[in-house]
Amino acid sequence: MKSNIIFRGRCLLLHLFICVILCSCTGIENSNAETEYETIDLQTSAVAFESNNIKSYIALYQSKLLHSEVIGDHADYYIYDFLTEKNSKIFSLENYALEGTSSTFLDDVIYFYVTVYVDSASSDMMNLLYKVDFSSETMEEVSRNTYYRFLTPVAEYNDKILALQWEQDSDGNVYSFVESTDEKGNTTVVDISSITEQEKNETKNIQILMYSDNEYLYFVEKETTNYIVRYYFTKYNSKFKCQLKLDITSLFLEYDITDNLGKFYAFENYFCLRDASWNIMLCEYDEDNEIDVLFCEYDTEYIENPCKNLQYEFFFARDTTDIYRLDTQTGEIKIQNYSINDEYPVIRCVYSYGDYLLILERSNSSDEWDTLYLLPKDPD
Repeated sequence: MKSNIIFRGRCLLLHLFICVILCSCTGIENSNAETEYETIDLQTSAVAFESNNIKSYIALYQSKLLHSEVIGDHADYYIYDFLTEKNSKIFSLENYALEGTSSTFLDDVIYFYVTVYVDSASSDMMNLLYKVDFSSETMEEVSRNTYYRFLTPVAEYNDKILALQWEQDSDGNVYSFVESTDEKGNTTVVDISSITEQEKNETKNIQILMYSDNEYLYFVEKETTNYIVRYYFTKYNSKFKCQLKLDITSLFLEYDITDNLGKFYAFENYFCLRDASWNIMLCEYDEDNEIDVLFCEYDTEYIENPCKNLQYEFFFARDTTDIYRLDTQTGEIKIQNYSINDEYPVIRCVYSYGDYLLILERSNSSDEWDTLYLLPKDPD
């Protein structure tokens, strides 16, 4: 299957209008906010992909973009290089069903799960863990399972790939566990728990989502005791010992965040929750474990970066041209308005690697082309 693309130039000079709104830590909206306007010319790479098939833009590594194209139950995987303007097909997959939204890097290799049908005549599905090597531009299967949960969260920690799995016991009760996979595909189960053996007799604990910043491992956990449900943000060290356990139940109730969480991130002394309804919440906690909600917005997404422990973290508001920049040292939030061309398209997705953003823009829902721009993330 041929992937149609248009090259817009490796060194395309674009006129980028940046509208920066300085906001307080108490929220995005601030009637007293100071506004700064700045016009900047950037050397920016761009490419357009035809959007007549189901496309998924998976990850950015240096100048290379991993993306997939799906027709029916057939999926092709490609790596597009903004430096060489070459789009190479690296893998084809049959009986495709679902692609996980969670991925993680180990050096120049990315890992993620794909769910496939067992065969073309079956409705039964299984999970396949794949790895893509950006240097050799190859993709191969690492392991497979038929666990209860699809769209499995993954994280790199201690040079291992961790997967948060769910399974059902003989009574139909769902429980969670963490699998660790090394580079050779060897898999073991890791004992990670924030409750004691004695508490396990009275409390049911299930880990919902997982994330790693390479220094610590984080979870959102749900505990049920005598039919009372509570939610916790937990933090584990390299020996998988719980270092922090914050009760975040009130956040779910006060901000109408459902426990059907789609995404979870943690960095520095911040954590971010996004439910399946695309409500996202950014929280900061201090040394006294007091939690401050910086913002809670609809249809806003965190821009994950494989390069961890950065001073700035970014979010984007879908179907606008706004990108939020959080200074993790000061808690200051700036809103940058990225209007890249004169047709006033809106941002559909944003990806990041190091000091660069990859912005997917589309003029409207009927546009037949996805236009992607690779540009510096912090032009000031």
